[in-house]
Amino acid sequence: MPSPTENHGCATVAAYRSSGAPTLIDVRLDSEYPADPRLVPAARRHCSENVSRWCERYMGQSSVVVCQDGGTLSHATAAALRHEGIDAQALVGGYRAWRAEHQPAGSG
Repeated sequence: MPSPTENHGCATVAAYRSSGAPTLIDVRLDSEYPADPRLVPAARRHCSENVSRWCERYMGQSSVVVCQDGGTLSHATAAALRHEGIDAQALVGGYRAWRAEHQPAGSG
C-alpha cells in the first residue's frame, strides 16, 4: 500500500498536466543542482532550510517535494510543510527517478 506521504512519478506526470495539479517544489542541494540544472516541469526551487520563510505561498495547495534521490531531504521538507498546514508529499525516487523514467524536464 502506498504511503500517504509519498508520491509516485506517474501520478505526478498526470497531475501536473491538469488544472488540479500539485505544486512541485525542488529542494535539491545547491551542490547537486549544477550537474543537471533542469527541473520537473512547473517546479519551483527552494532551499530546504527555513521552510517557514517561504511556505506561505503554498497554503491551500497540495505539494510534491523533489530532492535528488527521494530521500531524507524531500521527506523532511514535506514533513515541515505538513507541520505548517500544507498537504505535502515527497516524490518517490526524487529527480533521479524522474529522469530515469525519461520524464520531461524544463529549464531551471
